Amino acid sequence: KFEKKFSRNFTKKFCNAIAFGLSKKSAIDFAVGENLQEVSKNKILEKINEEELEDQIATKIVEDCGYPLGLSGEKGIEEIKNDLLQLNYFK
Repeated sequence: KFEKKFSRNFTKKFCNAIAFGLSKKSAIDFAVGENLQEVSKNKILEKINEEELEDQIATKIVEDCGYPLGLSGEKGIEEIKNDLLQLNYFK
C-alpha cells in the first residue's frame, strides 16, 4: 500500500532529522516537505487514507526513534498523531 511506503519514508526522514538535533516540529516539517516533493506529481496522494497514514506514521516513529523523544506505547503514538493533526499536514 502507498500509505505503508509513505510512512516508512516519512519516518526515516523524521528520525534522521531528530538524530541531527532538530526539534520534533522541525523534524516533522522536514519529513513532510521531503515526502511531498517526492510524491507531489503522483495522483495516488489524493487517494490515500489520511487516518490510516497518520496512524502508521505515528506508530513507526514511536517504534523507530520514539525513545530519544520520550515517546512510547499508545501514549507516544497518540502524541505524534496529535502533532500531525494540529499541524494539519495531511488534510
